[in-house]
Amino acid sequence: MSTSSEEHPENHPSRPAAPPSPDTLRPTLDRIAAALEKGNFLTEKQAQGGGQGKQEGGDGGGGDKDKNEGGDKDKKPGKFKRFITSALGIILILVVVALLVIAGLAIYHYEKTHASTDDAYTTGHTHMVAPRVGGLVLERWVDDNQAVKAGDLLVKIDPKDSAVALQRAQATLEQRPAQVLQPPGQLAQADAAILQAQAQVAQARAQVDQAGANYQVAGVNYGRNSALSTKDARAVSQSDVDTTKSSLDATRAAFDAAKANAAAAEANVTAARATRESRAGDLEAAKAAVDVARSNVDNAKLQLSYCWVLSPVDGRVSRRTVETGQQLSAGQALMSITPNDVWVLANYKETQLEHIRVGQAVKIPVDMFPGHPFTGRVDSIQNGSGATYSLLPPDNATGNFTKIVQRVPVKITFDHDDSPGSIKGFEDLVVPGLSCEPVVDLASRSDRGDHVSKNQPAPPKSKNQQ
Repeated sequence: MSTSSEEHPENHPSRPAAPPSPDTLRPTLDRIAAALEKGNFLTEKQAQGGGQGKQEGGDGGGGDKDKNEGGDKDKKPGKFKRFITSALGIILILVVVALLVIAGLAIYHYEKTHASTDDAYTTGHTHMVAPRVGGLVLERWVDDNQAVKAGDLLVKIDPKDSAVALQRAQATLEQRPAQVLQPPGQLAQADAAILQAQAQVAQARAQVDQAGANYQVAGVNYGRNSALSTKDARAVSQSDVDTTKSSLDATRAAFDAAKANAAAAEANVTAARATRESRAGDLEAAKAAVDVARSNVDNAKLQLSYCWVLSPVDGRVSRRTVETGQQLSAGQALMSITPNDVWVLANYKETQLEHIRVGQAVKIPVDMFPGHPFTGRVDSIQNGSGATYSLLPPDNATGNFTKIVQRVPVKITFDHDDSPGSIKGFEDLVVPGLSCEPVVDLASRSDRGDHVSKNQPAPPKSKNQQ
């Protein structure tokens, strides 16, 4: 009996029962907490006027599985509400609000210190290649998108016509030196003729002086005899008076003839000098003809060299239209050479240009390379909006005016140094026409407020100035 009573102490009401162990209490407490949680949730739903719980309870097909799932869902709102109202929840809410405010201020500051646009694209120089002489295409040395260097052969034109023209010019040049030899001899003869004419002038003048002296003597003799004959007819005979009169007339005629000869000699000097100037002109004309013939030879050589069409710059071939056997004319477009030197042309709104300056740093995300944003600098700002230089600029004076925010092109160059955002290594990939969204850092250093022009070469001097 003692053993039985020890094994079953509940049969003895006078002995107190042993306290339950923690392992047996934990499931009970969990069930009580779940029941209380479910009761609180149902009470809140009834207070809010929700009839959803009744409909779910009145469902004839709802089993224990549905009730258990509903009980699991009912636990979450209560826990979330208690978490929000707890100190940790309030702290987390304040932290989130602070982060949102900080993010908003950061975005506002970024928008104030950066100017971006999606109306931008890469561009570059395009060199149109055209022949300077016409002819038949014998050879084509390049293909589409081929890289070329400055001076590389692109197209060869048939040089036969130009070679014949060169031979003709060289033959004409060989004839010109013989024509230059004749004018110097004629010029020497003209110089001798001038000297002879000048000697004749001197001789004629001497004859004039002699004839003048004779004329004066004859005049004196005639005057003396005529005076004596008038005073006394017997002093001088009439025959002597007539003789002196005849001598006076003869010397006068001789004096007039000497003066005429002197004038003729002087005219001969003038004619000789004119002849010399003519011979000198012939010599200069002959020399000029030689120069013309030599320049014709140079021009023929130049025209012959144009039969080999060369690349003007380093770049790649694009828009090729020439083929072997094609008949070309001078100035006909054959292809384009596009260098690797590209830049960005960004059309910023006029309201964004207030703080954009030359030299400011620019971040250049290109759509073709989303994982490699390039960097660059503001190079220049166009002196006028895009509408100003359009084919048909708007005329606001017509009265049909609508205010539109204008856009001004801004040239942005890529960095070519060893920085991470440099275009170095991408020169062959960044081609003209790519879309990009440049962002100008308005707080970065700028060089000056306008574009600094490059040093221009001095104009070539003329031949006279040289």
